[in-house]
Amino acid sequence: MQYYIFSVLLAYFFGSISPSVLLGKYIYRRDLRAYGSNNPGTCNTVYVLGVKAGAIVLLVDAFKGIAPLWIVSQLFAPSVADPQFLLLLTAFSAVLGHCASIFLRLKGGKGFATFCGVTIFLFPKISIILFVIFTLTVLISKYITIGTFTVVILSPLVQVYNHYLDPTFTIKSLTVLFAISLLVIYRHRENVVKLIKGTEISIRTPRISNEELHG
Repeated sequence: MQYYIFSVLLAYFFGSISPSVLLGKYIYRRDLRAYGSNNPGTCNTVYVLGVKAGAIVLLVDAFKGIAPLWIVSQLFAPSVADPQFLLLLTAFSAVLGHCASIFLRLKGGKGFATFCGVTIFLFPKISIILFVIFTLTVLISKYITIGTFTVVILSPLVQVYNHYLDPTFTIKSLTVLFAISLLVIYRHRENVVKLIKGTEISIRTPRISNEELHG
């Protein structure tokens, strides 16, 4: 049990670190939570701080999912009866930390970048396919939100199919996998409303102007 507790806490700590808030505060000298969608995630970072800052945030947010999984896979997974379940619990905790950071009063991003990180670590081959699907969906729809929903929904469904090919992938592991997707979907509920209203930021939306930033 101690392996599970430590793994979950470790992943939650990693997930709670917010590169967008730190970057905005110490490098750009502004809190991006006061602009745009008010969300400390990659999309809003690009919208407020620019593509370079957004790329850094994306990579760090993804790494927040990869790092604790690598540590747990090396130190604890070999010692438990169901290592896949342990790793998925770790993944869920990392995404949860991103969405409800202990450093941001249980507020945070929407979880997609960290979701991508844990998916890359756990299912590298499938990640390539999902990346292609995400890219095509965004290019066609012009909305990152639609690409996000497509990937987040497809990921656990693919694993349902794999469950029948790999008997070591248990029902409880599938349950945690679906929970990760549902968490990310829940965090994007406001984006769905904006899509319906036609107010969602698209890839065509210009970056926030300097006048708006300093106004």
